[in-house]
Amino acid sequence: MDVTHPTTGVAIMADKDTTMAINLVGDDSDVARKYDLGARNRRLAKIQPGRPAKVSAEQIEADEIDRLASRTIGWRGVALDGADVEFSAAAAKKLYTRFPWLRVQVAEFIEDRANFLKV
Repeated sequence: MDVTHPTTGVAIMADKDTTMAINLVGDDSDVARKYDLGARNRRLAKIQPGRPAKVSAEQIEADEIDRLASRTIGWRGVALDGADVEFSAAAAKKLYTRFPWLRVQVAEFIEDRANFLKV
């Protein structure tokens, strides 16, 4: 997925010839399904019979960041504060935490199954 500027919609350039891009897997991938099952099991383990589930807005946001990071498998042209950022799941979480607009782009791309179907 080429990353676009949040207000102009123009592709963000890593240099004069290379766009900033994030490599993603879709919700139907084995990686995503494994993550989702684990996340559901963690939520189910927290449920106490007869008591309402306690969940905060902060936890919901953190879960979404984790979900997106689990579907991020690489990138090119990502730099922060003038330095290239090497890909890792932890770096993806930091990126999605710092830039909510990027989180939205990634979520929208992942949710469109057509982005992952071969024709």
